[in-house]
Amino acid sequence: MIEQDIPRYGVYMSRLRKFAKSVKMKIKIKVSTDEGGAYIPSMRLIVLDSDNSKADMLAALLHELGHFIDHTIIKTRYTSELERAYKKVYTSKSTLRQKQLVLDCEKAAWQVGKNLAKQLDIPLGKWFYKVKRYCIHEYRKMKDEE
Repeated sequence: MIEQDIPRYGVYMSRLRKFAKSVKMKIKIKVSTDEGGAYIPSMRLIVLDSDNSKADMLAALLHELGHFIDHTIIKTRYTSELERAYKKVYTSKSTLRQKQLVLDCEKAAWQVGKNLAKQLDIPLGKWFYKVKRYCIHEYRKMKDEE
């Protein structure tokens, strides 16, 4: 968890929520204490963990919106093969290729989230890159486990 004050946190979260709720996007955002952060394509839902710091919440929302944009607008990575890979990665029965697909998708979502922040005039500080590095490190660990 990255504990860093973000002076205009409320303004930035508001911009992201407005973007998510726009007519074009129609994404719901749920903040919960019993679920980790996730984008659930079938429900057009992003879940954020309320136990996280402001930096983690803002970075997670940018990242999960990155998944959504990648999934619905860019449409480059979301295939049935990737869906199977995500399911397998969390059951420890995935192949190296499936783990690489998931890692590549996660990296892409961070990049798309970064681009979205720029578009919405949300300055990214060290907090964003620390959260990104931590999360990608966790996916790499999964990939390296055999």
